[in-house]
Amino acid sequence: MKNEDKIVSYVYETFDYDKFKITPENRGQKFTDGIDRRRVKKIQTLIDKGEFRKEKGIVFVNKKFVVIDGAHTFATLKANKKPIRYIIFEEACFNTDEQKQMLSSVYTINKHNTAWTLHDLFNAALQTKPPAQLAVMLNKIVIEHKNTFTWNEVFTIVNQNASHLSTYGGHSFTIETFDDPKLIKRIKTPEFYQDLKQFIKINNKLRVSHLAKQRLLKTLYSIIYKASDLVNSGKITNAIISYPDNKLLAFRNNKEFIYDFIKHYNSEYATKLNPKAILDRISTTKEVKNIELG
Repeated sequence: MKNEDKIVSYVYETFDYDKFKITPENRGQKFTDGIDRRRVKKIQTLIDKGEFRKEKGIVFVNKKFVVIDGAHTFATLKANKKPIRYIIFEEACFNTDEQKQMLSSVYTINKHNTAWTLHDLFNAALQTKPPAQLAVMLNKIVIEHKNTFTWNEVFTIVNQNASHLSTYGGHSFTIETFDDPKLIKRIKTPEFYQDLKQFIKINNKLRVSHLAKQRLLKTLYSIIYKASDLVNSGKITNAIISYPDNKLLAFRNNKEFIYDFIKHYNSEYATKLNPKAILDRISTTKEVKNIELG
C-alpha cells in the first residue's frame, strides 16, 4: 500500500562506533564516563534472552554525534558489536555549544520516561564546567550535615516551595535552575540559615522512610509557605517536634494528617485554626495533592 504521509525523520544504521560521543555528565555519571553499569546490565539481559528489539533501541544524537538519548543502548550494542540505529536531532537546543543548556534539553526529553531523574540533573549540574554555583552550595550543606538529608529537601527552603518533593513536581527544573541569581542570593542570607535550623529540627523528628519523609516535608512546608498568614513557621516546627511519633504514619493520606496535626497545633498554642481552611489554601495553590503518606 502506498504511503503518502510526510517523512519527518530518517533512521540511520552504522557500525562506526567512533563517531559517537557520550557526554561525561550524562545522568550525572561523570565518574563512570556517563554510563550507569546497572542500566547496561538490564539491556544486556534483553540481548542475551533474545528479547532486545532494534526497532526500539534507537539512539538519538545531535549534529556532532553527541548522544542525546540512548547512551546505555549505544554502550551495550557497541560491546556486543551490533549495529547502531540512530536519528539526528536538528533542533538548536540540542546543538548549542553551551553545555548547561544542552544538558538541560537532554533532561527535558528524558524526564517523562524516568530515564533522567531530578538527582541525575543535580549531579550533572555539579559536574559541568564550571559547576552550577547553587548546586555546589547545596551539596556542601548536605555534606556538612553528614548526608542526614538530601539536596532537594534543602532546596525546599531555598526556593520556599515544596512542589518538587516526593513523587510529584520538579518538572520545571533545568541546570540553569542551579545558577539562578535569586536563589543564590537567598541561600547566602541570614534568613535562609534561620530556616535551615528549623528544617534540621523537623528533619531530625521525621525518622521514617525516605519517601514518607519527603511526603511529610512536602505537606508541612506547603502549610508553612501557602498558609503563612494563618500559621507561624516556628510554631509549626515546634508542633511537629512535639507531635507523637506513632502518629506520623498513622493516616491514610495527607488530609487526615493535616486535620490531626492542626488539632495538635491548636492544643499546643491555644489557637482555633480551622484545618479545612488550611486544606483549602493548599488545594487552591495546587501544591499538595491527596497523597498517600505511608
